[in-house]
Amino acid sequence: MQKTIENLNTYEQYYSLEEYLFNEISENFKSNKSLTEQEFFSIIIWKSNRSKTKVLKGILKSKKSIEELTNDIFKTKDDKERLALLTDIDGIGIPIASAVLSVCFPKDFTIADYRAVDSIKDIYNEEEIKINPDNWTPEKYFEYRGWCLAIQKQFNLGTLRETDKVLWGYSFYRDLQNLVDSLKNTKNSGSTKICLCDEPLCAKCLAVNCTDENCITHTQENKDRWKRRHEGGNADNSVVHNQSRT
Repeated sequence: MQKTIENLNTYEQYYSLEEYLFNEISENFKSNKSLTEQEFFSIIIWKSNRSKTKVLKGILKSKKSIEELTNDIFKTKDDKERLALLTDIDGIGIPIASAVLSVCFPKDFTIADYRAVDSIKDIYNEEEIKINPDNWTPEKYFEYRGWCLAIQKQFNLGTLRETDKVLWGYSFYRDLQNLVDSLKNTKNSGSTKICLCDEPLCAKCLAVNCTDENCITHTQENKDRWKRRHEGGNADNSVVHNQSRT
């Protein structure tokens, strides 16, 4: 017997999850002054699919409903308190909290993301940026937001959400270009070995035995970035059809 499903076409929104979050769910929050359970966990899964069970347990432990929690966030006017309301829940760190708040308040919050941090450090003097994407604190998050706002203004990027996407894309492109450069270097050198750095996760040392201390591709920073991506870091993305948040 065939199953009857009403309005089957509406489920397409979960395929284009990012668009659904920042259009429909964002507007629903403004109208309803809270998020539904489905809306809340859509954000959690988009940002960090592997964290959803921990977040669920944290919500149950808090004895607060999703509606109560997100309505408290709506009623609070202080950004630091909004962040704290979420991070007080076991399983919700600053990266996940920032994703929820970015959907709910896209003009006021941006997503804590290691790719965006990498881009900020590349655009400005890296020594000035004292932000470690593996160790977020509320103070460092708001410092990070300040850098994002500065870039938004300097480059006329419109909104914090647009700035987030641009910074993510800039980091992605740099990684992509490093990969292509490594391929070219390998072809030119004729090397078929991986590398001699003994770093098993070092994709930036891909296929070339580079001993040049001034090489812009095989740097410790690039190795660390690759490790963060493959060892989890603070962000994860399992929704392959949308912007990768890891």
